[in-house]
Amino acid sequence: MRPNTASLAARRPGLAALLGLLPSEGHFGGESRRPSRRPSRVGFGAQFGYDDLDTEYGVEIDPSGTMGALHADTHMISADDRRLAAVARLDEHRRERAAAHRMLLDPNHGQTLKLGHYSFGLAQAITIGLAVGLFMSDSPATTMRIKNVVMNAPTIGFVTVSNLLIANVSVTVGGAEDAFAYSSQGFSNHVDYPTLPPSQKATMSGNYTGFSPAPFFAGQSLTFSVRFSGKSTIAGGC
Repeated sequence: MRPNTASLAARRPGLAALLGLLPSEGHFGGESRRPSRRPSRVGFGAQFGYDDLDTEYGVEIDPSGTMGALHADTHMISADDRRLAAVARLDEHRRERAAAHRMLLDPNHGQTLKLGHYSFGLAQAITIGLAVGLFMSDSPATTMRIKNVVMNAPTIGFVTVSNLLIANVSVTVGGAEDAFAYSSQGFSNHVDYPTLPPSQKATMSGNYTGFSPAPFFAGQSLTFSVRFSGKSTIAGGC
């Protein structure tokens, strides 16, 4: 009958413990209690178990006296010992694959603070061809570290941004900016955005210039929007 982890571990529990096959934490070995002028060379032990991802196990050995004994014992490894080691490697591989699969569905496994990537937006209706001031303000439902800000300005000269305020911190420190710099088609803007909790607001103020680029036409209704995205606490979680 082909040996499995349980049967082989039952035959050689000490070796199974060293290989990390036993699921409970333990200590084994001995320490001489007789007085001696020489340091004890017989004390050794093992500690093993699983972490949050069930992928960690190992051995702690006193290098002063036991490594030689373990090295000598390798000359007496039996066929069962080799099969036990092979089973241990297979079990480790299976645990690693299971942990990797679980992380695909639950990247926050084992974490006290659970994070995700979320977005929230501001919006204001405008009429193409009719210049108007813009003021939008709102709060996210979760605490968010803003990473990207995108505005749906279709071209240069469409909207100007006079102030972009996040959690009472103005990320524009003077003058006015063209909203196209924040568009998905615009050039990259390297701006550091602060963390925005639900108790504070993100605010954008500026002006629609009245410019009517093709294919828009005068009198057409359009919603100008600002999208914030970044790492955030899980909605409904801590």
